Amino acid sequence: MKRKIKKYSTLLLLATILSSLGHAGSILFYIGVFVIYLPVRNKRVVKDTKYLLIPIIIALYIGLFQMPYTLYEVFKDVFYLLSPIVMLMLGEIFARKMNSQDFLMTIVIVGTVFSVITICGNLVTSGPLILYDPRTARESDSYFGFTNFYSLLAWFVLCYWKIYKKNVELKNISILLFINFIAIYFSGSRTYWLAVIVVMLCLFYPYLKVKRYVLVILIAMVFVGVSYILVSEGYMSGYIRHSFEEMTISDYDNEADKNNNYRGYEAFMGLSEFMSYSLYNQLFGGGMGATVDMGEDSPVGIQYIPILHNGYIYLLIKIGILGTILFVFYFLRLIFRYGRWKVSINDGYDYFWKAISFGSIIAVFIMHFSVTAFFNSQYNTALVFVGFTLTYMKTKILSDSIKQSIS
Repeated sequence: MKRKIKKYSTLLLLATILSSLGHAGSILFYIGVFVIYLPVRNKRVVKDTKYLLIPIIIALYIGLFQMPYTLYEVFKDVFYLLSPIVMLMLGEIFARKMNSQDFLMTIVIVGTVFSVITICGNLVTSGPLILYDPRTARESDSYFGFTNFYSLLAWFVLCYWKIYKKNVELKNISILLFINFIAIYFSGSRTYWLAVIVVMLCLFYPYLKVKRYVLVILIAMVFVGVSYILVSEGYMSGYIRHSFEEMTISDYDNEADKNNNYRGYEAFMGLSEFMSYSLYNQLFGGGMGATVDMGEDSPVGIQYIPILHNGYIYLLIKIGILGTILFVFYFLRLIFRYGRWKVSINDGYDYFWKAISFGSIIAVFIMHFSVTAFFNSQYNTALVFVGFTLTYMKTKILSDSIKQSIS
């Protein structure tokens, strides 16, 4: 088993490094997953996501035959929109090759490796600044690099083992927890920090349900924190308030406001572009290759942008109202499916897969407003857990039904 863990952790490391090398690396990574996935029998992810392919095929047709887009622009968008399905496929591949504990150990190894690299690199390049103001360090030219999302996944696994699984054969869990926590902190990412809060609440709901005083303390802390943000004029409260202001969809009328609130201005221009479409294109999208005109004074440095930070408006531009509804419905359906899965914290890893997938999809839904998280390789890595759970849950339900029929 140790040899298997080493093998798959090495492959996952290489695959992640490859996917971070721009569009070419991501495309090679996706092709690799497809090649590995093709021989799989009874493809559960494909059966589950086949309806998502309909708007993608329609948008591909529009981009190729009804719009003057280049083949590169069209197929780049195809791979981009297929990326969440690819990550679900990767989860199914791991579910068929490894048991729960071995897979989670692989995630811990990969996440911790990236955490160590991130911590060391940022300490060298940013110095003491990264320790007390990671956000400013991240925005500077000396920032080493973004924390890989596997560090977050490793953190979730380690927390689960620390609280619920006392018999895991892994030494120094507390040290590994600290290493991955520091990497998450060094990311300086509001999106990462929010994802951690959402998933951790789902993961530790049974604990909070029993330890109600802890839940009361958390609610009180949230209330005090929100009150402080609303009334305080300090740096951190102003910084958090600006996080919401910069995403407010508005037609900012001067260059300074456009630069300071570029996400909101970008979303406004995206909606304006969408509203200029014919009814046909509003329903089915502008097609693969569609762009948004940001104007000659574009705050993002490019006039015609193919990708938006607001992932919901991005979906409207590419696959239209019907495609967006279908896409959102699919993942909402997964949330309800996991929510109805009746498992106990004592049922092996069942509760972990339920909670981590439930929380991950909610977190990605929230992050999709600001970083196109379902299609962004820095964030949709969480869907590997969702794909694993999808396969694991169906296999377990099938196995339980067979046992019941035999008995």
